[in-house]
Amino acid sequence: MRERFSLVVIVSFRQTRLYNTSYNITRTPPLCFLLPHSHLHISTPHTYMSVVADSTSPIPGEQSPRHHRLPIVYKQHVKTLGSLLTNMLEQTTADKAWPLKEFRRMVKKGLTTLSDKDDSNDDNQCDVPTSDVKIDLAHLKGDDLKRTVLSLIQDLLPGWSDVTLANLHLNRVSGALTNAVFIVTAFPTTSTSSERKILLRIYGVGVDQLFQRDRELYWLRLLSRLNIGAGLRGIFANGRLEQYLDSMTLTREDIRDPATSRYIAHRLCELHSIVATFPPSEEDKTRPEVWTNIDKWYPFAIESARKMAEKDEEKQRVLEALDVEGLWAEIEELKRVLKKVESPIVFAHNDTQYGNILRLRNTARELVVVDFEYAGYNYRGFDIGNHFCEWTADYHSDKPAELHSDQYPTVEEQSRFLDAYLDALDVIEGKKTNESREQRIEAMRIECNAWALASHAMWGLWGLVQASQSQIEFDYLRYAVQRIEMFRKGLKAWKERELKA
Repeated sequence: MRERFSLVVIVSFRQTRLYNTSYNITRTPPLCFLLPHSHLHISTPHTYMSVVADSTSPIPGEQSPRHHRLPIVYKQHVKTLGSLLTNMLEQTTADKAWPLKEFRRMVKKGLTTLSDKDDSNDDNQCDVPTSDVKIDLAHLKGDDLKRTVLSLIQDLLPGWSDVTLANLHLNRVSGALTNAVFIVTAFPTTSTSSERKILLRIYGVGVDQLFQRDRELYWLRLLSRLNIGAGLRGIFANGRLEQYLDSMTLTREDIRDPATSRYIAHRLCELHSIVATFPPSEEDKTRPEVWTNIDKWYPFAIESARKMAEKDEEKQRVLEALDVEGLWAEIEELKRVLKKVESPIVFAHNDTQYGNILRLRNTARELVVVDFEYAGYNYRGFDIGNHFCEWTADYHSDKPAELHSDQYPTVEEQSRFLDAYLDALDVIEGKKTNESREQRIEAMRIECNAWALASHAMWGLWGLVQASQSQIEFDYLRYAVQRIEMFRKGLKAWKERELKA
């Protein structure tokens, strides 16, 4: 009986893509790798192969391979595959239909071409058109706004040149807390034309002090290249155009659904695994996003609190009770506590609230994480703990800033999420451990709940900064007060457990 193989196709010498497809070796086209299933789980330094190569072993719970979402494999992966194949070729030449010499020649040519390119230092990771146009929502309304948006899109995207003001529609998306987001639709003008959509994101006033915009755009370009999230289509002075994904935004009820929660865990684990391909610099290792943000945002929060207190007596009373200036000593105490809680550095989203997770309409099970403004290298426990914190939010209620601490995931719900995360992690890493699954889940539960305290502290400061400057209708001060109170309550409980231990 002929052994089954999985096909790995080189799309070009600049990039390759793994296709999770069983293929008959007698029909091999040029520029292919054929990996026998018996060799698929060999451990390598770069292990995206093991995620996508074996169609018989998908991540538990996934119904089918997601070909169009699979990560691109760069030269270091191809070299790893090449060295793997070198050790395998003599074992797999029994079938005379395989043109082995031609195969070897093309592999060598592909690897040589790839080795001449340093993808890791390529700043132009995808060609994205840019414009100096600025959209001022404070002054542009109605048709004036539509006219400016249409002119901008036509400047950046020539394919929209036939769109007129009459068939353009702007629909503002609710629930966005940092930026103003619009779905821009160009309705068909003729019976042969089709509807077009794109996402318009206009940066919030003053938010550039919250993060490095250049760094954000770097990650967006890179993620676009990896087919992760919405594709970047254009950049302008105070915003960007993104690919419109035909999808539904998850709701607060969705993220509590057991099956959906498991899929979110899979997506988060896949995102974290990017760190294996694009490892952090030594500086990034010592300055994860959580501490970079807290250190940067704290003085802004102090200044914001001062401004609010000067203008509003009620806010002054709230802020005096909050004691923002005393918060720094507690943050230092948090840093001391978290030094004892081991958590690996990963590529983290850092803002997986339900509004940033989409379910594509073309497949009921595929989830896509979007909006990477706060993404970067961070602790795994922070990213997962932050997601747990987002279970307490209801951004589409009558009081969107109100948090519900009783909705924080239960031990059972946390364990289900972490079990799914470990399912994905074991497939990605291809490792086996003697530690029981229950032990691993409990260790991660402690890790993520500890780092959730850092999430409360960070987003509490964010809320204080936004409270004095954002034009979005949201009670940022109320939100900040709750996050800081949750941080203080959690830190106190942690210290009490330490004393008992």
